[in-house]
Amino acid sequence: MLERLRIDITRTALEVHELHGWGGRSCTLRSRQALPAGDPIEGLKAAWAKSVQAGDANRSTLIALGDDWLRFFMVVPPPNAQRLGDCRAAAGMRFERLYGEPDTDWDIRARWHATRPFVACAAPRALVSALHAAAEHSRLRVRALVPALFLDWPTKARTNSAQRRAGWVVSWDGGAKATAVPLLKGQPQGLRSADLTQDTVGDAPRLRAWLDRQALLMGVPAPQALVIQAPKNAWHHATVGAIPCQKATRSTGSSRAWSEIDFAKPTWRRVLRSSWLGYAALTLAIGPCASAGWQLSAALQEQRALQDAQAELEAKWGARARVIASPTKRPTDAQVVAVNRAIHQLNLPWASMLEALEAATPARIALLSVEPDAREQRMNVTAEAATPEAMLAYLSQLKERAPLGAVKLIKHEVREQDPMQPVRFWIETHWRNAPGEASR
Repeated sequence: MLERLRIDITRTALEVHELHGWGGRSCTLRSRQALPAGDPIEGLKAAWAKSVQAGDANRSTLIALGDDWLRFFMVVPPPNAQRLGDCRAAAGMRFERLYGEPDTDWDIRARWHATRPFVACAAPRALVSALHAAAEHSRLRVRALVPALFLDWPTKARTNSAQRRAGWVVSWDGGAKATAVPLLKGQPQGLRSADLTQDTVGDAPRLRAWLDRQALLMGVPAPQALVIQAPKNAWHHATVGAIPCQKATRSTGSSRAWSEIDFAKPTWRRVLRSSWLGYAALTLAIGPCASAGWQLSAALQEQRALQDAQAELEAKWGARARVIASPTKRPTDAQVVAVNRAIHQLNLPWASMLEALEAATPARIALLSVEPDAREQRMNVTAEAATPEAMLAYLSQLKERAPLGAVKLIKHEVREQDPMQPVRFWIETHWRNAPGEASR
């Protein structure tokens, strides 16, 4: 699918570019809106409304974010990293350590890796949400929402052997800031943002000293080649010392080398478009799915046929089977006794007995166990009291509670091994108005 629009967004301007030709190889600036000072998000919304036209609906769009919106940093994964969550946690901690604030208001994307340092990029959540809302309102099909730093790497720069060995990408905003990314065999070896003024850029020896300083601070070799991202007519060097320089041009995003650092919403179109493997996976999946669907349909038809046959047999033989009654079997005397005992136990007023027991138990008495005995119509209670006097007072209270009847103290003892030395006692209590009470 061809990209038809590219929207570049910095803190000072919003530019809309028309992409032409196969793969959008040529790029034409259609409009440029300066962002006013003050609230950058509100200024961005106003500039978007003026720049994006109604005829742009359903057009495939690439959104490139300028370095002044973003924060780049390197993350060293923890030695025991096993999951993506471990790398995300390490990135969040690194962000907070570098910038002195939590990452709650920032959306962090990265080329996650569990065994080697990786590049991470943080964008304000308010910016990402505003761009998603603006794109949905304009009905744009956002193919990617990526940093311009990782987007404008020309193919020639990626395939040149010198740059593949130890090339640098330097992004300069034309003012006072620059970001340098050293590469080795296509992998970033570090990332550093530093001050870079127009005076330094205009003086080749000072610029070479700036590059050497950044290499020293990052602990990497000096660059053997440079790919420069800078405003038009802001960079005039073909070489810096003996280092060849190549000016980056605006890309259509056809390269997927940095697709992990993408703030766009995930959609099935973007997943399939991310590489030819997506198309291959879809093609390979259609065959098994069609076969599985046919097999499922055949299985459902067979199941329906079996259900119809079963219903027919039940209609034919069900009535006859109901006529043939199974012989009844007389229960034994032991079974009758067991059933009567269970019914008798179920008929006992367990709820009222337990309520009476709990109501008569003050806070200074600890109930340890309650064991009902339906056959003897009694409860065996084990409890503890702080003193013998408290135990005797508790027994008197139980005798006054209905439906509890006779209360008998079985035994008691002082718990010498306990520092509080409580009195543990065992009692039996019967209940009034219970089945069989008159026969006792």
